[in-house]
Amino acid sequence: MILKEIYELRKEKATEELAKKIGWEKWVSLSPEFSGDDAPAKLVHTTLLLLADIRKHIGKDNLEKSYLWNQVDFRAANLRDREYGKTFNRMLFLSARGNYTVISNMTGSGAKHLIFYRNRPTPIRKASNQKALTEFLIENLL
Repeated sequence: MILKEIYELRKEKATEELAKKIGWEKWVSLSPEFSGDDAPAKLVHTTLLLLADIRKHIGKDNLEKSYLWNQVDFRAANLRDREYGKTFNRMLFLSARGNYTVISNMTGSGAKHLIFYRNRPTPIRKASNQKALTEFLIENLL
């Protein structure tokens, strides 16, 4: 689902069905931070926070002509980390202009977000916060 379509669903109740609909393929329920029925809601919330930042950086006047906002497909998964009881997120931003994988909150990664070309083993950038991640996406996919 493209970013614009996901953002338009922001007022829907955060359910497992909504999490799957917006691109979350799976999540781990053993982690204390993603346990039980709260997992889908937290993942939807995480996604919407990122999209709100992207939307803010693009600017309302530029949204209609933004490639990132209107053409980039989003998919994600919450996976087990190598440290027991922890998880990390893998987000894919897919488009004709470039495919990027973002790994967030992985133990021992050295940064909050690692950015890769899709299916490549070496990160092309580290982002210490969501603002830096947003700026990378806008620079490379706007």
